[in-house]
Amino acid sequence: MFQQQMFSFSRMPRVHRGERLTDIDRAKGLAIFLVVLGHIVAGDPPKGNAWFEELVRIVYSFHMPFFMYLSGFVMFYTFKAMDNAAGYFTYVQKKAFRIAPAFILFGIVILLGKMLVAPVMHVDNQPEAGFVQGIVDILLVPGQSAAKGLWFVYVLFEFYLVVPLLLFVFGGRVWPIVLVGLGLAFVSGPPVLMLEGAFEYLIYFSVGMLSASSLPRYHIVLDRFCVLFFLAFLASLPLLYSQVPYPTAKLLIGLLSIPALHGLVRTAMLSRWEFLAVWGLFSFAIYLMNTIAIGLAKGIALKFVSWDGANFLWIAPLIFVAGFVGPIIVKKYIFVYIKPLDRITD
Repeated sequence: MFQQQMFSFSRMPRVHRGERLTDIDRAKGLAIFLVVLGHIVAGDPPKGNAWFEELVRIVYSFHMPFFMYLSGFVMFYTFKAMDNAAGYFTYVQKKAFRIAPAFILFGIVILLGKMLVAPVMHVDNQPEAGFVQGIVDILLVPGQSAAKGLWFVYVLFEFYLVVPLLLFVFGGRVWPIVLVGLGLAFVSGPPVLMLEGAFEYLIYFSVGMLSASSLPRYHIVLDRFCVLFFLAFLASLPLLYSQVPYPTAKLLIGLLSIPALHGLVRTAMLSRWEFLAVWGLFSFAIYLMNTIAIGLAKGIALKFVSWDGANFLWIAPLIFVAGFVGPIIVKKYIFVYIKPLDRITD
């Protein structure tokens, strides 16, 4: 009895809705498109294509902030209040079974794959230590591991662990979490346990939660001021080339990208783009497997031809298609027959 009173979650919000938000599906589709685009060049950039380096620099200033925002939005939108500590641990257990197996499995696949093919083809971010150390790095310093592209999954699970406790501490109010996230955004977290990513991205995750807590008023604002939000976002991009420190510029650009891109996918034109929603439904599978597909496509291509100069103009689209379409094909036509893999990649 004492334990239940000490860990009562009765003040936490009851916000679960049954209606699926197709604009979020489209937004996830747009976000994962940008993620794969940014992964085309993971190591040394192709010579003679400085324009792509600048494009990736711009994309990296907002694509993961937007992805984290969507994750926070979905988490809060589907959140069911917990009445006691047992409810919290049940929630954490479900989330662990949902994403931890995928992180561990694909981390091992990426590590082993790179170790096996490195002697015969080009590999970005080659593992320098042995297999055991590689596993330790994936679990303790994922951002510096051979599978560093999976860092988002690691940080997302940390938020699933911590955010319900913060909601309890703050009596179900989200705005204090936003303030905590804003403060942490100016603190350099350590690489261990990917705390550097947790510190940097809590602000965007919490803004997603705050947005979901204010429906449908938030939708009205997005629809009414969509053009203004998008213009403000575009006007912020030159901050990357100003004297403003990069972390501050990225924070401002990332925050402004949120209403701009969310509002964009709610416009009449993009509402008809069903393929964005389809991409969104496959977004987790694409995230888990896109670097594997990109690495294979790039390694094979570079065995026969350089991707420097004009060659990049045709090699890059092929690599992108492999990284984007490949995971969808595997998920839809292979994993559907392997239930455990199908389940952990949903």
